[in-house]
Amino acid sequence: MLKWCSSHFYTYYVSVVPAVYQHVLYGTTNSPAPLAEYRDYLNEYLGDSPEDTLAAASANPRVHGLFKEPSPNAAAAGILPQCSSGTAEDGTCPNDLYGDRLYAGDDLFASHPKEKSAALFRYNTSYIGNDKRAQYHSTKFPWLRMAAKFEQP
Repeated sequence: MLKWCSSHFYTYYVSVVPAVYQHVLYGTTNSPAPLAEYRDYLNEYLGDSPEDTLAAASANPRVHGLFKEPSPNAAAAGILPQCSSGTAEDGTCPNDLYGDRLYAGDDLFASHPKEKSAALFRYNTSYIGNDKRAQYHSTKFPWLRMAAKFEQP
């Protein structure tokens, strides 16, 4: 399980690379855009992955966390605080982004002693359908142990 934080409206990548291969993160010699080059490697790794390695993204979907309890009014309306200021109506924060709430003791509930989660919500699958996660041995990218791609709504 990985607990991480991101901003909204962007595509994020997570990868696992042994420390002895960290030089790959900096691109090839004289690479004009090493991070873009690395992102291309990750996309290719994910695109080439065997179908059964992609099942993990849907079997263990990511969830949205809050560091404080949602207000009773927002919870009663089925929306989170960031969607309660009128943005659900103008489409910038869809009111169907989240499904059911997860509680401590649920399998997908994640917290950390120094960064406690007050509330976690499942994303509705229509918003995370493009998430990809793969872990397999690649002959083209033998230094890459795992890659994931998340499109943040």
